[in-house]
Amino acid sequence: SQQGIEPVLRALQSVSWTVLAGAVAFYWAGQILSAYKWRLLLRAGGADVPLRECCRLYAIGMFCNLWLPSSIGGDAARAVLCRPLCGSATLAVTSIFLERLTGVIALVAIG
Repeated sequence: SQQGIEPVLRALQSVSWTVLAGAVAFYWAGQILSAYKWRLLLRAGGADVPLRECCRLYAIGMFCNLWLPSSIGGDAARAVLCRPLCGSATLAVTSIFLERLTGVIALVAIG
């Protein structure tokens, strides 16, 4: 913050635009895949939330994770926003917890 934006702009100029576009595409593909997994968990609980809405809520959650002072602020935002769509706060919170848990299990299995 003390050096200004110039070092960031210089760093971005040194990156190939195809690499940058690929990184952005892979990031969003990962977010959509995670939203799809969350949708499957919601459907298993009896809530039929459209994939588009799950993607929207997932993006809102990721934004909140970046700007709120905790790593679960985005999960809380998703739970609050999803509750009216799935009809149950318990289902909203449980689906998010299970989505996080399956991610941790996958990381452990890969590791």
